[in-house]
Amino acid sequence: MKRTLHRPLWFAARLFFVFALFLPTAGMAQKIDLQLSNVTVKEAVAALNQQENYSVVIQSEGIDMMRTVNVSVRNASIEEVLDRIFSGQQVAYTINGRNVSVVKAAATPPSKILQLKRLRVS
Repeated sequence: MKRTLHRPLWFAARLFFVFALFLPTAGMAQKIDLQLSNVTVKEAVAALNQQENYSVVIQSEGIDMMRTVNVSVRNASIEEVLDRIFSGQQVAYTINGRNVSVVKAAATPPSKILQLKRLRVS
């Protein structure tokens, strides 16, 4: 009898922990407010680091860090903010929590672009 009472409780506890694992991911997607005018990419990244507590590491070779940008976002995701900061530049970034690494994106050869377009059309 004692064992049958514990089964539903054990099952409920397991179910609770499974759901608890997925709940924080929705809450961790912080929305960012950032208003910057006529700043360099370097200054915009520094502001993101300071104001929003992100650690952004940039492999700056091939990335124009002195380019002037305007960033005006409200309730934006980190992806949207990075897209604004690095707009017009071919970059790739990896986000792991509050750690972001940015590198110059690899160029795609024209032949591969044509192949991708053909695949999408047919």
